[in-house]
Parts: sequence; C-alpha cells; structure tokens
Amino acid sequence: MEQYNLLERTPVIYGPSSVKVLFFEKKGKEPNFRMHWHERLEILRVYEGEMTVNLGTKAVLIKKDEMVIIPPRTIHAAEMVENTRYCAVMFDLRTFYNATEIGERFLTAMFNGNVAVQNTTGDKNAIAALDS
Repeated sequence: MEQYNLLERTPVIYGPSSVKVLFFEKKGKEPNFRMHWHERLEILRVYEGEMTVNLGTKAVLIKKDEMVIIPPRTIHAAEMVENTRYCAVMFDLRTFYNATEIGERFLTAMFNGNVAVQNTTGDKNAIAALDS
C-alpha cells in the first residue's frame, strides 16, 4: 500500500510530441524531488553541478555531462547540490509499441520491469543523441 502512496499523480501534458522535456535549475535551497514512481520512462541529464539519484535501494551520482535512465515503475528521488542545471526527458514506452521486434520484445519487457538496464552513462554519443 505504501508504494501506491508514492505514485506520482500529476499528469504530464505532452502537447504535439509524445516526448516531454523539462529544464530545471537549482540555485539555492530549493527542495529536491521526493521519492515517487510513475509509468513513464525518465532520463535525467545534468548540464552543471551534480545529483544523487536514488533508484529503489541503489544510489547513483550523476555529474556534469552524464545521464541516468529511470525505467517505468521504478521508485526514485534525487538530491542536487546548489547550482545544478538538468533536464528531464519523459515518455510513455507504450506510445512506441508497434509491430517491430524491438517494440514487441524489448519495450514491453522494459515497461513490465523485465529488462536489466545500465542506468547511468557519460558516453558522449549517448549524451549527443539525447541532446539532439
């Protein structure tokens, strides 16, 4: 029951795209984001500063020019140092399901939590792909 209480109830309004990108800047003592979960996949990309992201029972440190992938239905929270700039890229994997092998096998398995994901990367190609 406690896990249900952590469900994020604020809907994401996507507009014309099925991907939502939000930019954030923590300048001072603004609060970090609390423990929650949702059915969207979320990618956090740090431009300046750093953040510690708690993924269930695992904590990972994300620094400038790194990102973390948060699979759907994963309980997560983050703490940022002052002067941290980052973006959140969010989308519902189910909007990408189609009759392709990756859509039927990988995306469905990821949504259901049946795929192990390397959550963090600073790979320049991955960062460039996300930025574009």
